[in-house]
Amino acid sequence: MKTITVSLYAALALMLWSAMVIAATSDPEQLMRETTERILAKLDASPALRDDRPGLIGLIEKEVFPLVDFPRASRLILGRHWPKAGEEQQGRFVEEIKKLLACTYSTAFANYRDQKVEFEKPRWSEDRSDVEIRTSITQAGSPPIPVSYRLRNSDNQWKLYDLTVEGISLVANYRATFAQQLERQDLDALIADLGQRSAKDCKTEG
Repeated sequence: MKTITVSLYAALALMLWSAMVIAATSDPEQLMRETTERILAKLDASPALRDDRPGLIGLIEKEVFPLVDFPRASRLILGRHWPKAGEEQQGRFVEEIKKLLACTYSTAFANYRDQKVEFEKPRWSEDRSDVEIRTSITQAGSPPIPVSYRLRNSDNQWKLYDLTVEGISLVANYRATFAQQLERQDLDALIADLGQRSAKDCKTEG
């Protein structure tokens, strides 16, 4: 099965930063452009931040997490297994997904170097409650990487719940991977494995 690798996140993670909470009456493309420029300026002004893993994770938790619909993304990732989980299990799964993404995106930011972002025309759902922001991320000497972001209007705000890289959905990729694991182990074991994975791959000491 084709998977989204960590190396690709080095090219696309910048755009996750720009998945800001957007007022329902606003132009998501314009606001994402403005946010992208602002984040680029922060990275350029503080290059040492790329080597500060705790600092990167803290920044992601503060600036990005409030803008992502983690419960919706987690429900989509677990699919048919979500309704079978207890409320406490669901809560723990959401928290482990947050840790996993914080680790992944902090690694990507540590490797970010001069990627450029081009926007295409957004695709709206018929009732305009859901929008796909399509972009192309380029770097000298490499072919463009198509990346799209799915945001949904919730309580008069737009929140990110999925992204797709080269036609592969992050939610669908995790759902397939975790479904295979859940054939061999129960949800509690999967949650424990996610915690161990984050602790191993994303140490924050010193």
